[in-house]
Amino acid sequence: MKLSNKKYHNILAQFSSVARLLPQMLCSTLYSAVALTGSTLCFMICCTGLVKGPLCAYKVTFSNRSQGLEWGYPLEQFSTREVNYLYNRTSWFTVCVEPHNVVLWNVVLFCILLVLSGAETLLCVVQILNGIAGCVFGPGVRNNKKDVVLMQVMLWNLQKARPLWVLNLQKLGEEEQQQCAGQLFNPPLAHAITVATCGNSFACGSEDGSIHVFKVAGTRFERQAGFKGHSQGVSQVHFVNFLSHPHWLVSGGNDGKVLLWDASAGSATVSKEQAKGGHRRKAKSVKSQSASKEGADHNTELEVIAFSPKLSINHEEKVNWICPAQLKGEGWIIVADQSSSLSVYPITGL
Repeated sequence: MKLSNKKYHNILAQFSSVARLLPQMLCSTLYSAVALTGSTLCFMICCTGLVKGPLCAYKVTFSNRSQGLEWGYPLEQFSTREVNYLYNRTSWFTVCVEPHNVVLWNVVLFCILLVLSGAETLLCVVQILNGIAGCVFGPGVRNNKKDVVLMQVMLWNLQKARPLWVLNLQKLGEEEQQQCAGQLFNPPLAHAITVATCGNSFACGSEDGSIHVFKVAGTRFERQAGFKGHSQGVSQVHFVNFLSHPHWLVSGGNDGKVLLWDASAGSATVSKEQAKGGHRRKAKSVKSQSASKEGADHNTELEVIAFSPKLSINHEEKVNWICPAQLKGEGWIIVADQSSSLSVYPITGL
């Protein structure tokens, strides 16, 4: 039985996600087991403390018929001879002489701890069962639904609190992967997004190393450019607002590279239909998303054309954050990685 490239990729991606989440699920199960041990021990101590009662001084009659105070657990002996002291509130204030009201304090304290430890035990059991089920059966369908949400770029109407247009990066990645059979790519999760100072352009970096540039027109946006900039995920993208035009873009990736792009150098991403005179593919509207799913959604295919950066910096460490800045009239790129120091690189050769 032969599997299509799409099904084969989905199966490998599912196994990859299970292997990536397995250490986290095992650690979660281990921590829950430790917490379960502590909550069970606390529950047993509370039960013992309620049954025996507190340590206090109580009145006793000695062999010479004299009376005095003796320290011990009188309520435990009282419960064996008569009704348990927990159901006889009179004994709470008559049996123990010192400390004052120690029985009431003991009952309230251990009842609170008993309820809390019981609730913690129940939560730990549920967490352990969830971790074991995750290790055995994998993340399941819910994780796939979550990934689909993370692979989307949305244009929101903040007044109505709803998305106007949605572009699914997963479908773009699948179209590009079909042209490269036999290769496995990371799912294109959106990692970072930046807006140009002109206000009508924005860009986002994805986990597959691609950078997508969009143009906003009214209540919709179009994908203007798309280029493969990094061999690993793009962690940061920022427009540079102090160069010759507002479409200069700097990106940093997990491959340790910092790249400067000229996003205004023409549309780096074109469709096959557009090359024949058609229109560029637009992002789908939320209202028409279901209606056009089987129709015009597959009429055009976007392909990423080779696009060279204007400046390439090999930082050699995973980039966590970048900040383009103008210091004393010169352009610089400030880079933060996993170390405790910052790196500053000049913008030259433009």
